[in-house]
Amino acid sequence: MATVKIHCPNCHQEYDVDEADLGHEAECEACKKTFILQTDVVSSEPPQSQKKEDENEKEKLANLYTLARREFKIGNYKEAIWYYKKIMMDDPDNWEPAFVMNFIKAGHGTQKWENIAEEVGTFSKELDKTIRLIEKTTGENERNDLLSDMVLPSSLEVCNVQKDGMKQILDGIMQLKNWNQENREILIKNSNSIMRLYEKVADFYRKYFPHDQATFLDIWKMICENTVSEEFQHHVASNIKKFEPNYVIPPVKEVPPVRNPNVRLLIIAVSVIAGLACLGILIAWICMKH
Repeated sequence: MATVKIHCPNCHQEYDVDEADLGHEAECEACKKTFILQTDVVSSEPPQSQKKEDENEKEKLANLYTLARREFKIGNYKEAIWYYKKIMMDDPDNWEPAFVMNFIKAGHGTQKWENIAEEVGTFSKELDKTIRLIEKTTGENERNDLLSDMVLPSSLEVCNVQKDGMKQILDGIMQLKNWNQENREILIKNSNSIMRLYEKVADFYRKYFPHDQATFLDIWKMICENTVSEEFQHHVASNIKKFEPNYVIPPVKEVPPVRNPNVRLLIIAVSVIAGLACLGILIAWICMKH
């Protein structure tokens, strides 16, 4: 009589049995549970050992998220990054670790004048990616909770930190009298990048929370008061006027001009020559009197 391979449907223990015994009840030597001897009977459930291992991994990952979020919430960013890096190894497709680490880098990293626009641009791309992943992996209620409690407030914080940091650096440059054409161009680039991120955050608020008009209107008005681009200002103001038709556009924020050093020297030279000429006329007039 031929033998066939069968598996315990409870623990997947494999056995070789005679075909004549098929259909009879037997007790599994491994898990001690009874089952009917049938060919190709494989339980849809994984073995108990595998289930236990999976449960342990899920619990470990959940604990890592809890610790990471706790450190992030109280501002211990170094510790939060450590936990999120471990999370990325086990849960690489989740949006949260990458978003938080980019938030920390863009919102609380060491700012350099020439790198501000690049940092803001990188965070802006990560924000788009985060929104797409949340859209794909969550329902509407969970999505809105994530956006309102974490993603959008954090993004707004990045905007504010970058704007305030840029102003401090600018003040330092002006005090050092190191204001040149290169710094002027960097200022315009930085400002445009930050204002574009502000606009993106406002647009997300408008898309997902259309009844919270005060939030996105305040962001738009802040842009109009701080942008150095007149074209961009009018673009944003046109959105405001859809809600507040009588909104008055403020003067566009001026970029400090750069004085050409050659022009400055020419002005000084002309002033000196004019002064000497006046002195000569005065001396000639005195001589004529005598």
